[in-house]
Amino acid sequence: MTRLLLALCVSVSSFGCAPMTFSNEGAIDFSQYRSAFVEGDGADYLAAELTETSGFEWVTTDPTVSVDLDIRVSVFLEEHRTCECEPDSECDDTCSCVCESDHEATAAFVAKTPGGALVDSGTENDTSETPLEALEDVLDEVALHYIRAYRL
Repeated sequence: MTRLLLALCVSVSSFGCAPMTFSNEGAIDFSQYRSAFVEGDGADYLAAELTETSGFEWVTTDPTVSVDLDIRVSVFLEEHRTCECEPDSECDDTCSCVCESDHEATAAFVAKTPGGALVDSGTENDTSETPLEALEDVLDEVALHYIRAYRL
C-alpha cells in the first residue's frame, strides 16, 4: 500500500513539470522583407528601435534608398486629466484641488511594398505620464511587433 501511494504521489507531481514553450511567429517574413524605410511621426526614433530589436537586416529614414518595405506610422496623443477637489477647511467658498494627468498614445502603422502592396498593418496603444514618454513607449510597441520569429 505504501508503494502504491508513493507511486501515485510521484506520478501526480510529475504533471506540474511539463515543459513550457515560448514562441512568436513573426509579423512578416523577414527573409523576403530584409530592409525597411520608416516615415511619419517619430520616424527617427522608430527606425533606431527597429534597427535594434526587429528582424530587419537594416532600416532607414532616407527616402532615396531602395528597400523591401515602406512603413508609415501615425501617432495620436490624447491627454486625460482628473482632478479631485476637497473643501478647504480654513476658507469659505474655496477648494483645494489635486490634478493628475496621463497621456494615451495610439500608433497606427501600415507596411507596404514599394509597389504599394499591403504587407502588414495594425495599431498599438500605450499610456504614460508625459507626452514624450507615451510617444516613445508606443513606438517601442510597434518595434516589438516586428520582432523576428522565435521559439524557446
